[in-house]
Amino acid sequence: MADPPPTSIPRGFAQLPPAFLPAYRRLQIVNAVGYAILALVCAALIVHLRRHRATAYSGDDGATRKLILPSFEPLLRTIAIASLVLGLYFTVVAMVNFTGALGSGVALQALFQGRQALNHFIVLFFRQPSVSKRALRRAGAGALGLMAPPLTMATIFTLLDTENTTRFIAQTVYSGLLACGYVYIAIFPLSRASPRVWREFAGFVLVYYTALGIQSYLFFRENMGVGATFLVGMLVWDTLLPYFLWRLLRADTEHWRGLGQRAVSLSSAAQERMTTPVLHEAVSSEGLHVLLELHEHHVVDFAHLKVDDCLGGGLASSVHRGILYAKWPVAIKVFTPPEISPATIAEFSHEAALWAALQHPNVVAFYGICVSPPAICLVSELCVVGTLGDVVRAPPPVYREPLWPQLCLMLDAARAVAYLHSFTPPFLHRDLKPSSFLLNEDYVLKLSDFGDARSTAGRERSMTVRGTFDYMAPEVIDGAMGRASYDDRADVFSLAITLWDICHPGRDKYPLGHHNHFRVFELVLDGHRPPIDANLHPALADLLESAWCPSPAYRISASNIVARLEQLQAAMSAAVFAPQLCAPPVVEVTGDALVRRVLDGPFAFSAAEATRLCNGLMDGGVLHHYNHKKPFFDNHSSIYHFSTRAQMDFGSSEAKATVEHTSCSR
Repeated sequence: MADPPPTSIPRGFAQLPPAFLPAYRRLQIVNAVGYAILALVCAALIVHLRRHRATAYSGDDGATRKLILPSFEPLLRTIAIASLVLGLYFTVVAMVNFTGALGSGVALQALFQGRQALNHFIVLFFRQPSVSKRALRRAGAGALGLMAPPLTMATIFTLLDTENTTRFIAQTVYSGLLACGYVYIAIFPLSRASPRVWREFAGFVLVYYTALGIQSYLFFRENMGVGATFLVGMLVWDTLLPYFLWRLLRADTEHWRGLGQRAVSLSSAAQERMTTPVLHEAVSSEGLHVLLELHEHHVVDFAHLKVDDCLGGGLASSVHRGILYAKWPVAIKVFTPPEISPATIAEFSHEAALWAALQHPNVVAFYGICVSPPAICLVSELCVVGTLGDVVRAPPPVYREPLWPQLCLMLDAARAVAYLHSFTPPFLHRDLKPSSFLLNEDYVLKLSDFGDARSTAGRERSMTVRGTFDYMAPEVIDGAMGRASYDDRADVFSLAITLWDICHPGRDKYPLGHHNHFRVFELVLDGHRPPIDANLHPALADLLESAWCPSPAYRISASNIVARLEQLQAAMSAAVFAPQLCAPPVVEVTGDALVRRVLDGPFAFSAAEATRLCNGLMDGGVLHHYNHKKPFFDNHSSIYHFSTRAQMDFGSSEAKATVEHTSCSR
């Protein structure tokens, strides 16, 4: 019988034995099914998470526990896409019964390395200090890098027609090294997720490598039938990967929630000795565990927080509008520094701890800290009107009495600073300026942004120079080598400049400075101050000059500023504001009627602003509610009385006889 004609097979390629072809085709089907299952499970998880996320926003604990971090979705999508591509490839191979080139060592290695690369990708991703997209890309590059050596060896062996013994030894040694890595993980689990889950995952992968070693040896000994059986079993075993992946994701979510093992506390002494290099990441997992433990009573679960549109931001953070528990509008400060170290985490922790301790009507309420890697978020009260900076920069409305709303804003700002300074030792904000104050829907001014705040151990302390250049006190500007000795009176200086902004909206503080901070520093150190309008009330002019005195020792305190402003408000309310709203003999008025009169003035340009001004009248002691514990309400059922004493002081003699018997609301 004549020999069959030679086939055009490249050098180093071998035809598969005919008896092995049916088993080989089954392998392709098993491969395709395995990858399809993994892709479908990942897609189903994404759908499952998105469906339960809407329920979890409302505070449903059951839905919350079913969720994993939203930032894991890119990981699931990456695995799903890779599995789908590989599954389609092996489906085509099985359908066309393609076997020619698959007899090469390169193709056989590619068959195994695709599955191993998914395991490597998962491990490398969890070894990253964060779950950012950058970490995802690094993990993918690392997995491809671990695939390269066996494929490179297979290519070289094929081109050189290396004998099977050398191929078997080289590939077995490399697989053994990878298996040793998983043994190490089983003994020393990674810091993220939990040790038990990592040991389960390592055991799952080691079973795969054990079957791979046996199968490779059987193929080397040309025992194709039994080897094919082991190979099919190995591929079937690997279809369990989605289960172990889900276990890892759930455990890592609990890790980030701070419900896992307690981390070692990061003391201040350890911070000073810290030599860890800066991580170009949005978050460090080890540091975040410390952060969560410091604020475990103020932790907001990521599943309950919905982040919406961005309201603004700077270099290190951005502020977003959001919804907490599907019903409370909140502001979300998303911490996104370009680089982060343990010292940076300590700074962030400091802001959260200080803010959580502050409770005052003129301080933005702090709701909690939310960790949703790669972001760290501070959740606080939403002040929808904007910043005081927006107000003073905008063209001022034509008020009938512009001093009235200005006094309300100045009092709110001064009360917030006086509250900070009332602690023992006092807290310093260190960056007071109009943009640090927010206006809420009730037109109440509230202090925020405590990233630079500090507590002073003594009356005066050497600290780093912080602040915005045209609001910095002379003693802060005069600091050498970035440090200066100052105390709470530096805040008073910054507050005085902020109060000047309120009284002089849209005006340039230092016209001779030409917006050059070095020139402004020179002017401030030389005693120059923002020009005071000649028409400004003398009491306010005197207050500003007392608050920005060059010598800190001669500056008035924040509490003294509050007292002076309250005295001025009481005097102006009785002498000017109240008589224009409800002149004698009128003393009684409903809330909605008084708001209409304020708007008609025009003393205000919105109902919220009018309500705030009416509260100012109550603060000034000329407007009273029958229940003095309640603020002013814009409704028809609330009845308010103007002070009889104030009316008699400024009313006519004819009005005095009938002051008790008339009403504004009529």
